[in-house]
Amino acid sequence: MKRFLIGIVALFLTPVLAGADAAERRLRDLSVPFYYDLGPDSIDVSKYPERRGEQYKIFVRRCSACHTLARSINSTMRSREEWSYYVHRMRIMDLSEKEHHLRRVELKDVVDFLVYDSRIRKIKRGKEFVENDQRLRDKFHALHEERVRLLRQIIERGSPASQGK
Repeated sequence: MKRFLIGIVALFLTPVLAGADAAERRLRDLSVPFYYDLGPDSIDVSKYPERRGEQYKIFVRRCSACHTLARSINSTMRSREEWSYYVHRMRIMDLSEKEHHLRRVELKDVVDFLVYDSRIRKIKRGKEFVENDQRLRDKFHALHEERVRLLRQIIERGSPASQGK
C-alpha cells in the first residue's frame, strides 16, 4: 500500500517537476521508502586498503542492481552478524535473478567490506554518523508529511466522488 501511494505521488508530480535538477531530486526524495536512502550513495575509499577498494567495487556492482547504495551505506548496521544476515538475505531473495545473483565469494567480499567500512565510518566516527542519521530521519519525517499533504490534494481533486461522478 505504501509503495502504491508513493507511486501515485511520483506519477502526479512527474509532469509538474520534469526537467529541473532540483525538482527531480525532490521527486526522488519524496519517493524513497527508507530514510537512509536519502543519504550519500557512495563512499570515498581512497584511504582504505587496496583490498577494501576492490571489495567496494563488488559491493557497488552487485548491491546497486537491486537497491540504492545509500540504503546500505547509511544503514545503522555495524556488526559482522548484522551484515552477514542482511547480505545472505539479499542473496536468497536474489536467487531467481541469474544475472544479479551474488556468488558466495562475492558475498564474503561484500560482508567484509561493509564490516570494515562500518568500523571506520560508523564506529570510529560514531558521533558524526549518529548526527547524520538523525538528519536523515528528520528529513524523511518532513518528506512523509509532504507526501501525506500531496496525497490528500490528489484525493480531493481526483476522486470521482469529489467530481460528482
